[in-house]
Amino acid sequence: MYDSPLHLPIRLSATFGELRANHFHAGIDLKTEQKTGFQVCTIDNGYVARIAVSPTGYGKAIYIAHPNGYTSVYGHLEKFAPAIDSFVVAIQYQKKSYSIDYELRPGQISLNKGDLIAYSGNTGSSGGPHVHFEIRDSRTQDALNPLDFGIAARDFIRPKIEFIKLYPGDSSSTINGKQKPERFETAGWGPAYRLKQRDTIEVSGSFAIGIACHDLLNYETNKNGVWAVEFMADSTRFFNVEMRRIAFGDTRYIQAMTDYTEYRTSGNWVIWSRRLPGDNLPFLEATNNGIVKIEPGRVVRLQANIKDIAGNVSVLSFVVKGILAPQLPKILDEDTTRHSLAVQWNKPVNYSWAGLSFSADGGSFYESFRLTTDTLERRKTFYSPLYKLHRVTTPIHKAVTLSIKPDRDFGSLACKLLIGLVNHKGITSAAGGSYKNGVVTTRIREFGSYTIVVDTTPPLIKAINIRNKMKLDTIREIRIQISDDFSGIESYTPELNGSWHLMEYDAKRKLLFCPVDGFTRGENKLKLVVADQKGNVAEVEYTLYK
Repeated sequence: MYDSPLHLPIRLSATFGELRANHFHAGIDLKTEQKTGFQVCTIDNGYVARIAVSPTGYGKAIYIAHPNGYTSVYGHLEKFAPAIDSFVVAIQYQKKSYSIDYELRPGQISLNKGDLIAYSGNTGSSGGPHVHFEIRDSRTQDALNPLDFGIAARDFIRPKIEFIKLYPGDSSSTINGKQKPERFETAGWGPAYRLKQRDTIEVSGSFAIGIACHDLLNYETNKNGVWAVEFMADSTRFFNVEMRRIAFGDTRYIQAMTDYTEYRTSGNWVIWSRRLPGDNLPFLEATNNGIVKIEPGRVVRLQANIKDIAGNVSVLSFVVKGILAPQLPKILDEDTTRHSLAVQWNKPVNYSWAGLSFSADGGSFYESFRLTTDTLERRKTFYSPLYKLHRVTTPIHKAVTLSIKPDRDFGSLACKLLIGLVNHKGITSAAGGSYKNGVVTTRIREFGSYTIVVDTTPPLIKAINIRNKMKLDTIREIRIQISDDFSGIESYTPELNGSWHLMEYDAKRKLLFCPVDGFTRGENKLKLVVADQKGNVAEVEYTLYK
């Protein structure tokens, strides 16, 4: 059992296993009163096994290996404790890089339980001041639920059930006479949730169930993820998930454990019972792949048990009645002759149409489907047709390869070509890639509308609180904003008086900063070179006096 790494009441802004875009949350987020600078201490004896610094992700993070086989992780830190910070700065100057990911030898930096290791912050991709905290299995690096290790927040509140959905189990099944998913709102609370408008649903054939829910903690307004979801039919469990252990290699299976179409179209997370063929999530149990078959005239009592790790449970009960399959209009098959290909989820895919090529390894998808392509209205700035590659509501598990052939002259701009993703609002974002052998190729992890674009615009450098030939008497740190309008920042190189100089980079604020302490008395030359991912470069130089 461990103590909290903070000398503050334990309050959570996120729980373990929460549903996030393309991943499960691998730890808990500890609130820090919307401020930075609180002491962060190691939860047990051990040694520093790894230190990572990044402008995104966990920001400044420290990994401590403990003798009992666990590793604790502390992320979004503002700064490290002095001895650790000196070690980190030395590595950064050695590598001439703010971003580092450095593994230490056992005993290189040893710690006792309760030792100060850092101060809480808001670095990396954090959305506000807090400490991201994890406990991992040191051998496998699987993330474990920290709330299983004695770290607990006050929680006497049962989870909230928002709504349920029922899905036809196959193409011949119906829900209340319709061959499509149906949503049902809920009423009640705690152990007595019910359907708001009707408690009997008519089903022909078979069905799966999905549920939208969240957890609440004492004195908190934020919604958290639940610990477990269990579905039962006539008192027999047919589906169960519990958030205790998550392997980082499995985290993308969240796209299969949830109704991905619902998430992409409405933003709602719905955990469903249907286990897709390519879903290998080890902590998911689903009898008959989570599908319930029901004969005409049979009545089945369904129960959903939603639990948090503190033992609070909410229960929804309702009835499903089997009926004879109604007479339904015949649904025409998708066009199988033009711009489409039957994709088997566990087989490799190689597909070409017009100037587009698409390839994927077996296991890149969760279920079989018919891949469709089309062209959309293009813009004058595009260097190829705008291809609609299937539907955004079909998830991709492993990155796939996309190649597009330019259809207009690009002169000397070959090195500036890349693939752009155009969303439903017409906004184009960079999808990466490079030109070789007559095509621009990249790796993608979502379907959508793609084209070839060019990036010839260098990054923008904007000084916030300095100007050329300025005296530094009135400021404590130098702040410079850097941004790029398309392909994104690839690198930045700051030099002070001809030598590499450490400047921290906060990507979410597009901000570089450093204290003026490192400047020498008299005249200083600060030079900054910033490059984007297509090799466009911006450079500035300031003469500053101290």
